[in-house]
Amino acid sequence: MRKCTWPTREQLLESTVLVLVVMAVSSAYIAGVDQILYRIINYLISF
Repeated sequence: MRKCTWPTREQLLESTVLVLVVMAVSSAYIAGVDQILYRIINYLISF
């Protein structure tokens, strides 16, 4: 464990924020695509 270099508190905070932002953006994208496909499929089924 002595040879390991541990991240500083600032680096850890930046990485955590980056992961949370990327997760939020990708979740919103997937939810948007899901809604669009859901509406298209419902339109085609009811047609």
